[in-house]
Amino acid sequence: MAAVGLIRHVLWIDSSESPDDAQLAMLAAAGWHASELQGPQDIAHQAPASYDAIAFRGGSDHQATATALTELSRLGGGRPVVARVAPGDLASAALAGRCGATQVVASDDFSAASWRDLNVLAGIKPAASQAAGDAANPQQGRKLKAVFVDPASRHLLALARRVAGAEVTTLVVGPTGAGKEVLARVLHDASPRAHGPFVAFNCAALPEHLIEDLLFGHEKGAFTGAHRDHRGLFEQAQGGTLFLDEIGDMPMHLQARLLRVLQERQVTRLGGTAAIALDVRVVAATAADLRLAIAERRFREDLFYRIATFQLKLAPLASRPGDILPLAQAMLERHPAPGGGAWTISHDAADLLMLHPWPGNVRELDNVVRRCVVLADSPIVTPAHLLFDEMGIDTFAARAGWPAPHATPTTSAMATPTSAGNDPAAVVSSPDAATAATLPTAVRDNEVRIVRAALASSSTKDEAARQLGISPRTLRHKLAQWRQQGLLTA
Repeated sequence: MAAVGLIRHVLWIDSSESPDDAQLAMLAAAGWHASELQGPQDIAHQAPASYDAIAFRGGSDHQATATALTELSRLGGGRPVVARVAPGDLASAALAGRCGATQVVASDDFSAASWRDLNVLAGIKPAASQAAGDAANPQQGRKLKAVFVDPASRHLLALARRVAGAEVTTLVVGPTGAGKEVLARVLHDASPRAHGPFVAFNCAALPEHLIEDLLFGHEKGAFTGAHRDHRGLFEQAQGGTLFLDEIGDMPMHLQARLLRVLQERQVTRLGGTAAIALDVRVVAATAADLRLAIAERRFREDLFYRIATFQLKLAPLASRPGDILPLAQAMLERHPAPGGGAWTISHDAADLLMLHPWPGNVRELDNVVRRCVVLADSPIVTPAHLLFDEMGIDTFAARAGWPAPHATPTTSAMATPTSAGNDPAAVVSSPDAATAATLPTAVRDNEVRIVRAALASSSTKDEAARQLGISPRTLRHKLAQWRQQGLLTA
C-alpha cells in the first residue's frame, strides 16, 4: 500500500547500468526510493507490501523485453510498471504499451519534474480519489517525505521494511530532530496495519496524571470532572500503530503499567473494571541512553526488553550526507516558489549545506529551508538565502550583499567635547553618535521586512511563525512591540 506523504518504493530493473548517486537523489526529490533487482524473476521474492511500482529497462532484444514486461505485469500484482526506453525509440515505447506497461519514460530522464508528474506515479489511489483526499485534508500534501538516499539510510529503509512485516515491538533510537517519527510512520505504512490509524504521543510533553489518562482512558465518574467515558490512545490505535516518542522520560510508575498492558495485550481504563482487548502495534522512540537510565534506576529493565524486540538506530544527519540535499529539496517543494517556478538549489548553496555540521539534524535543516522561502525572491536558492542558527547578522548581511554599515565611531571621537558641553541631547544629535545606532536599526528594519514577507506569503500567523523558525508566541510579541513603536500598522 502506498504511503501517503512518504517516499514510495520502486523496484528498479535495468540490464544496462545502475543509477548513480545524483540520479538517485533526483528520484528521491520526486518522492521515489529505488531498490535494484537483477531481473524480473527476483520480484517473486519481494513482499507485495514492500513496493509501490516497478521500473524496467530492457536490452536490444525486443522479444526478450516483451516477455519480461508481460511477466512483470503478472508478478507485480496490479502495481504500476514503468517502461524506460531509449529517447525517441517509438517502436520500443509502442511495444511496452502492448505488453502491459502502465507508463513509458525516456531512459535518460531522471528529472524530479518528469517522475513527479507521471500519472501512474501519483500513487496507488486513482487520481480522482487522491484529489478528493487532498481536498478533505489540505495539509496532507505538505507532509515531509521520508528521504532515504544515503547508503546508510537505504540500508536502514530496507531493514525497516522487513521489520514492518513482522508483529514485533520496535524501538527507534536516534538524536533529537533526526526523524524518528518519520521512520515510525514508514514502519506503519509498510506494514499490514497501514489501513489502520497511526497515533503518536510524546511521553515528555505532559504532566504525569495527564499521561496516564491519555494513554489508558477513563470511565465516567472516575475522578472530578470525568463527565463521560474517554477512550485512551491505546484504544484509539486499535488495528493500527501507537508511537510512543521519548519513552525514556515516562514516569516510573507508569512504566510498570505500560509493561503490564504490553504483556497482557489488554487495558483497563481509570475507574473501570473491564479489561479491553488490544490489537495494537507499539513503536517506541528515544534520544536517551536507556541502558544508562536503567543503571541509574530511571527506566525499568524489563520494560526495555519488552519494547526493544527490534532496535532501529537512526544516525545524525551529518553522518548521512547523501540525505541532506534531497531532504532540502523535498522541504522546499512544500512551499510555493516565487513566480510559480520549481525550486532549485545552486551549486554554491549546496556546498554550504553539505559542509554544515547540522547539530539540530533534520529539524534544523527544516528551519534553514523555511528561512530560504522567506528570503528568496526567485526559485533559485543561493548562499545569500542560507541563514544558519549560529550565524551572526553581520555575516549573513555580508553574504546577502546588503549595504555595509558605517564605521562605528571611536571612543575618543565619542568623548570629544562639543559646543553644547555635556548636554546629552547634543551627543545624540552629533553625526558620529547617530551612526552608532545604524547597525541595530538596520537589523531591526531587516527583521521587520522578513517578518512582513512571511506574513504576506502565509494564510495564518502560525504558518508564518513556522516559516520563520520561531514560536507563534514570539511572533505575536514582536508584532505587538513593533506596533507600539509605529513600525507596523494595526
